[in-house]
Formats: sequence, C-alpha cells, structure tokens
Amino acid sequence: MARIYAMAGFEISVDQGVLIMRTQGVRKSEHGKDAGRLFDLMESPEVHGVMFDIRDADYQLSPLEWKERCLEIARQCRGRKVAVVQRDEQAEMTAECRVTLRQKGLECEAFASKARAMEWLQQGLDTTRPAQRRLG
Repeated sequence: MARIYAMAGFEISVDQGVLIMRTQGVRKSEHGKDAGRLFDLMESPEVHGVMFDIRDADYQLSPLEWKERCLEIARQCRGRKVAVVQRDEQAEMTAECRVTLRQKGLECEAFASKARAMEWLQQGLDTTRPAQRRLG
C-alpha cells in the first residue's frame, strides 16, 4: 500500500485498486472541503472502489451539512463501490448516507473491519485486467 496524501485529520492511500480515506478526530463541515480537492486521485483507472475508514472520527455536522456531505461523496464516487468502516455507534449516522448513495446508483455497504470491507470491494472484479470502473 502506498501512502498518497496525509494531513491533520485524514490520510489517503490506494491499495489493491481501492482509494482508502481514513479520518480521525473531530470532523466539522469545513474539513470536507480539504478532502474534496483530493478526489481527483480517483480519476486513475486503477481505482475501482472507495473505502472510508471513519472509526477514529467524531463528526459534528448539522443534518443539512451531513446530507450535503453525502451528496458530494455520491458525486465524487460515481461508478465505484463504496465501503464505510465504522464503529457500532456510528451506524445510525451513516445509514442515511448509505441510502443517499444507493439512491444515486452506487453500491454501498458498512463494515466493522477494513479486511471485510476490502473483501467486499474486491468481489466481482476481473483481476486479470486493469481495475474496472463502471460509468454512472
């Protein structure tokens, strides 16, 4: 796995064709703007899935800010499977986002571990060819 970018509160890397964004600490609406500029990394044809590891993060967003964040994730991740790695107490918070992503045509699931998330993201891929990207 190669680390691509890191700054206070998050790091982004790519592993096995999956862009992994790990967030930590208190996350407010302005923090999403920093990460948004980094999503151009997903333009790489090798990236077929996205994993958000939020287990070490505490989100402090209003319902409107959370909805906007989910819509932005859906826009940025279109054509890719999305996995959320979360703590049990984050499940209710992320459920709305997963529904939004599914309504926008994305496959999205939540997991308690990175290993299970990676396994799901890799399912159905043809590993003899470069990473697939479904156009949405």
